[in-house]
Amino acid sequence: MDTDVKVAAYVVRFAIAYVLVLIALGLLMTLLEFNAGSGVSVGALIAGVAFAVSKFVKDHRRAPTPGERKRLTWWSLGASILVSAALVAPLALADGQLSELIQMLSQLNLLLVLGVALFVLALHLLVLWYSYGGLAKSMTRSRLRAQSRG
Repeated sequence: MDTDVKVAAYVVRFAIAYVLVLIALGLLMTLLEFNAGSGVSVGALIAGVAFAVSKFVKDHRRAPTPGERKRLTWWSLGASILVSAALVAPLALADGQLSELIQMLSQLNLLLVLGVALFVLALHLLVLWYSYGGLAKSMTRSRLRAQSRG
């Protein structure tokens, strides 16, 4: 059994899936004129983890170890922040939207904004942690059952 798997490739897979799912769901929500809120982001996180974990389980025939799970969780959180910033930046810079955004933020309570941001980050961290644990174990069990049947 291999130990201390380098997780970078799986974080890249997560980030690619996360950005593609966010874009697809964003387009779908726009076309349907539906405001889904943060549920879309959480669903995209889970989809990204599922894509990364499926490859991990296929490659190693096991779920990530606690150390790998920790690294996958933290690096994926960082990747999700970068993806979100990369998706928002062009919108904020388009047609003078940045100055409007800055003006709007200046009128808000900074502690409230910081609190909401930290809450969302904590929520994303929990979703990633539990997905890299439970989802990985479930995929491993399913893969082992399929191999024993076939």
